[in-house]
Amino acid sequence: MRKGVNPVKGGKPVVKEPCDHRVLIPLFIPHEEDYFKDAYRIFILCLESILKTANSKVKVSIISNKCCDAVNQRLLKLYKDKQIDELIIEREGIGKINSLLKALRTVEERLITITDADVLFLQNWEKKVVKVFEEFPKAGAVCPVPVFRKQFDLTYNIWRKYFFQINLSFLKLKICQLLKNLLQA
Repeated sequence: MRKGVNPVKGGKPVVKEPCDHRVLIPLFIPHEEDYFKDAYRIFILCLESILKTANSKVKVSIISNKCCDAVNQRLLKLYKDKQIDELIIEREGIGKINSLLKALRTVEERLITITDADVLFLQNWEKKVVKVFEEFPKAGAVCPVPVFRKQFDLTYNIWRKYFFQINLSFLKLKICQLLKNLLQA
């Protein structure tokens, strides 16, 4: 039997560090040979680029999706060293989408960035994301690369409002040929 007063029932409210932005990174490194040989090192570069280039306090969540024990131990050290704020370790591979959904269910921050573990973040990336949401208040997501033919997915509200107005227009991509070549590869 416990003795004393439960500290949670003491009437003190839970105080959380103020933060508006969370970054979710699903990580799959089942071993550290062949294709995955440098995967952890690349992930560390990604993490450092997030932490060094963010313009505000950013909380980072890592979802270890069936990573090997050596990688999980290093992730636990990152958590203990307070370089990441949340660590979810899955023993079975549940897939990228399911691992992200597991983390998304508990997010309280206003902005969420979902990234792969091999993306390098540049200076002011966060400011530019916020600017898009300020200029397009009905935007649901911001993507750093053109997503071919996605202008028709879940955009009914925008089409309905702007279809017969000059506000809706398409610009020719400067890298259109490069995008086409990429899609054909």
